[in-house]
Amino acid sequence: MRQHTKGFFSRLASRRWSAKPSGNRSRKQFGRRSRLETLESRRVLAASIASFSPTSSGFVAELSEEIDTSVINLYDSENGLAGAADVTLTGASSGDVAGSLIIDGTSLTFIASGGPLAADTYTVTLRSATDGFKDLADGELLDGDDDSVAGGDFVDTFTVASGPALVVSLPDFVRGPTQAIQVPAAGSGQDLPPGLPIQLSDADGVTSLTLTIQYDPTLLDISGVQLGSDAPANSQVDVNLTVSGVATISFFSLAPLAAGAADLVDIIATVPEDAPYGTSQSVRMTAIEVNAGAMDAAADDALHVVAFPGDVNRNRRYDAEDARLIARVGVDLDSGFVFTNPTGTTASTRLFPNIDPVLLGDVTGVDGVSPLDASDVLRRVVGLSTPNIPDLPDAQAPTGISLSSDSIDDSSAVGTTVGTFTTSDPDSGDTHTYTLVSGTGDSDNASFTINGNSLVTAQTFDASAQNSVTIRVRSTDSTGRFVERVLTLTVEHVNAAPTALAISSTTVDENVSSGTSVGTFSTTDADSGDTHTYSIVSIDGSTTSTAFTISGNSLLVATALDFETKSSYSVVVRSTDAGGLSVDQTFTITVSDVNETPTALALSNATVGADAAVGTTVGTLSTTDVDSGDTFTYSLVSGTGDDDNTSFSISGDELQTAATLDFSSQSSYSVRVRTTDAGGESFEQALTITQGDSAPSEVTLSSDTVVENSATATVVGDLETTDSNPSDTHTYTLVSGDGDDDNASFTISAGQLLTAESFDFESQNSYSIRVRSTDSSGLFVEQVLAISITNVNESATAVSLNHSSVADGQPSGTVVGTLSSDDPDSGDTLTYTLVSGTGDDDNASFTISGDELITAFAADQSTKSSYSIRVQVTDADGLSVENTFTIDITSENVAPTAVALSNSTIAEDAALDSSIGTLTTTDANSSDVFVYTLVSGTGDTDNASFAIDGDTLTLNTTLDFETQSSYSVRVRSTDPFGLFVEDVFTISVTDVNEAPENLSLSFASVADEQPADTVIGDLFADDPDGGDTLTLSLVSGDGDADNADFKIENNQLVITEAVDDAIQSLYSVRVRVEDSQGLFTEQVFSIDVTEANVAPSAVALSNSTLNDGDPSGTVVGTLTATDSNSTDVHSFSLVAGSGDTDNASFTIDGDQLKSAVPIDSGSPNSFSIRVLAQDRYGLTVEQTLTITVQSS
Repeated sequence: MRQHTKGFFSRLASRRWSAKPSGNRSRKQFGRRSRLETLESRRVLAASIASFSPTSSGFVAELSEEIDTSVINLYDSENGLAGAADVTLTGASSGDVAGSLIIDGTSLTFIASGGPLAADTYTVTLRSATDGFKDLADGELLDGDDDSVAGGDFVDTFTVASGPALVVSLPDFVRGPTQAIQVPAAGSGQDLPPGLPIQLSDADGVTSLTLTIQYDPTLLDISGVQLGSDAPANSQVDVNLTVSGVATISFFSLAPLAAGAADLVDIIATVPEDAPYGTSQSVRMTAIEVNAGAMDAAADDALHVVAFPGDVNRNRRYDAEDARLIARVGVDLDSGFVFTNPTGTTASTRLFPNIDPVLLGDVTGVDGVSPLDASDVLRRVVGLSTPNIPDLPDAQAPTGISLSSDSIDDSSAVGTTVGTFTTSDPDSGDTHTYTLVSGTGDSDNASFTINGNSLVTAQTFDASAQNSVTIRVRSTDSTGRFVERVLTLTVEHVNAAPTALAISSTTVDENVSSGTSVGTFSTTDADSGDTHTYSIVSIDGSTTSTAFTISGNSLLVATALDFETKSSYSVVVRSTDAGGLSVDQTFTITVSDVNETPTALALSNATVGADAAVGTTVGTLSTTDVDSGDTFTYSLVSGTGDDDNTSFSISGDELQTAATLDFSSQSSYSVRVRTTDAGGESFEQALTITQGDSAPSEVTLSSDTVVENSATATVVGDLETTDSNPSDTHTYTLVSGDGDDDNASFTISAGQLLTAESFDFESQNSYSIRVRSTDSSGLFVEQVLAISITNVNESATAVSLNHSSVADGQPSGTVVGTLSSDDPDSGDTLTYTLVSGTGDDDNASFTISGDELITAFAADQSTKSSYSIRVQVTDADGLSVENTFTIDITSENVAPTAVALSNSTIAEDAALDSSIGTLTTTDANSSDVFVYTLVSGTGDTDNASFAIDGDTLTLNTTLDFETQSSYSVRVRSTDPFGLFVEDVFTISVTDVNEAPENLSLSFASVADEQPADTVIGDLFADDPDGGDTLTLSLVSGDGDADNADFKIENNQLVITEAVDDAIQSLYSVRVRVEDSQGLFTEQVFSIDVTEANVAPSAVALSNSTLNDGDPSGTVVGTLTATDSNSTDVHSFSLVAGSGDTDNASFTIDGDQLKSAVPIDSGSPNSFSIRVLAQDRYGLTVEQTLTITVQSS
């Protein structure tokens, strides 16, 4: 047994090609597991060595299970993190054997470096440890000692005896994808001849050689052979490559070869571009015959590592890091190329922990791995000549794909970026395109898309349903080379906050006991199965209120509730999920009123006058009841205190006398009254009525008129009261009640009604007030009084003139302008005159006709440019007001030149009289005023659709954009002197989105016994906006009783349940048609269930004759179907079958049969056609019809 120590070699030997004799071969079988064991029984056992076979170059071991190769190593770095060597081969005399390890599934091959094993006794050890040999499936340690218990190293010994003196060998070699295999390096700066030599250790007497080479064709492509450097000129060589992975080589020489080592044959081969980088294989030689078997020979197999020589950091290119790692091995800091960071405190990326470092790092072929090799790699990095290092490919395929994130939140929306792809590529700076491709691991490709270099979700995820997804991604470089990787992404659940709270009930009766449940809470939460805790945040805004509490998911009453005190509570409740996220919701908890018994009865007055007539109201009954707003019924009932019930009656809530009361014989009366609330609860009380003062009976006003414009506090009249007690005194107040509309316009002082404002007859001529008269005993009467406002004539307030200039040159009699006046007295007649007074200097130069001011002179600006006049306006009652006007003589009048309209567009459906725009006139006479009219002439097409109000063009019709989108009007502008200009205006109507209309259903019935998903009919709608997109839907509202039993598909109303008249004979649905801008119309449709559908039974044609000479397209007749379903509709078509001889001569358009050929002398005497009639549910009947041709 060997002692396990870190560091397989203390020093690396240089590469040797000398031949070694081979010993006897043995193969051991380890029988703990037979081939007949089931998989299940094998899985419960640890991995063990099933067989062990020494070879000329090492050994081959077969394992019973696959092992975890990620921890196996022959070599280590300075940091010692790889641990002890897991495989050792030690000769009793020769010591530790350097070599490399190939693990392929359950097969393990050790290949010694430098030739066959020398004659010696060797001990093999496979280390069983957590960082050594252990089962891949369950991590159990190797059962190396075969005791059926996990653990224990495998140790075996074999002897290699002296073998033949002649050794046929292939050198170990390192070449990567697309590289040709070549003679091993023979010095720095030395060229590498082509081909890999087959070497004989001593060629003395050799005349022929035949052998077979076995190799992996996915890692090596042998294309041919050539004579080696030591082959004589008269020799020949050939190769058979018919079988993939097998090369059979034959060589001969005409004369025996001389003694000494000789390279007789060179193998010509390359490494395939897609060979997996970093893999290795044993290239074996078998069936060796030298001189047709006359000479014995041993084989020395080769190790092929798929890598670029010197690329020891395994990144497919040369860099300074390669040189550093080579130099570290060359000075014995590391025993092999194991980790990318050989001095780190934690394990970094593994490189070649099982490959002899001499194979990878000795790029010069001199003295094993040394600083000289590091120097040559550095020369290659900086671009200096290094012929001993083969060239790298011009372009290489990418080697790996990584994603910046390997997880997805299940709350992510569609379109969420998961992460960014990056590609490992030896070609620095290359660009890459990413695609999702089919193949192993593509099961969830459809759930994603790739945008540039980003992976994007194409669906939402649910971690509870699927917690991981796999995709297969290809990265393609600029040359078309690609790499594919399967990526596994974890779907992580992200707790979502609850979104809503509900409570089963929001009402509770008043007066219930503490702890009564109001309702049960439930929470809407996207996280199915989440749990929730409920708490009260506030009650009516207070965080300290104790009206309610929560137990579990129930809201409980915590204090006595009283409807009359508080009828509702605003409770904010919080639902918190298991992850601490929450939602708050406000609930209005309504306290239901519970009817409570009245507690007291009162009478507003308990006295009545001795002379009170029968029916006199004693007082008004009222009830004390905590139920605010309750109504009560009063009645006289038997019981204590009912002595005088018969002397009284109750009308509504008034206690009234029912007899003449005689207080001289009886000083008081007793009655028993019951008050009963709306819920039937009652209370009784005895009331005593005594003699007292009589209430006043009426209020009057000595005068009920007041003159308009009277000052505030004017006396309207004296208030007086009618009272049976003539000596009683009374107090008057304005009170609320019926008729109190204008109380605020009056006051009462010392029994007089006074005005509180100045009145205007024209604004309001009648006022209503409510007055109460209260006697000295507090009895009162209320009266509604009407006050009339007397109209007083009022003077006009001012005189105005709409135009105050006259153009130079205008003759005598020219109208200057129109006089007008404001008069508070609507409809008053006003007279205008020229009067003496200030400003009347030029009155004589003017006259007034009606309301027009007219010149009495010919205007001459050069003689006089300004005139002053004084005008008086007098109303019908003689009141007047005067104003002074200055009349200017302006430049000579010229006609206006243009009319403009401030706006020329208006929306369709605008209201009548809507303003379109303001008219203005261009006129050299800047002070002119203008009159606008619509006139006949060019462009007057649509004058009737408009009107002019002053200077405003208004609408006189209803506009519809779809009917007419523009209008033309002709407008005249006339100045004060009759000169005018006319212009044509185009008024554009702007389109306004209008709601769809005329929603209809082609059929409003369905036959009994029709199955679910039967089409009821087609839905149609009109939209004034041509081309608008309409959407149909079932909506809530009046008539929606059966919406749940229907759906709308492809603009058809479809019933979703089987029709059964016995269950329901009439359905009602409410349908909405909505346009693209949200305007809609809704319609309720009633769907009748009619008798069960049966197929039509016959087809008839209203006319079955054609006349000679009838052209093609002639209507023959109308088709009808006989159907017991009287309301059914049918479609008709020509069909193949018996009697269809002449179908091609006819067509059917709707229900009309038409000829498709002209009828002439060459036509047959009759035609036969076959017609199918189909009802709306698809049931059909077919019939043969005959059409006869009549001669003309």
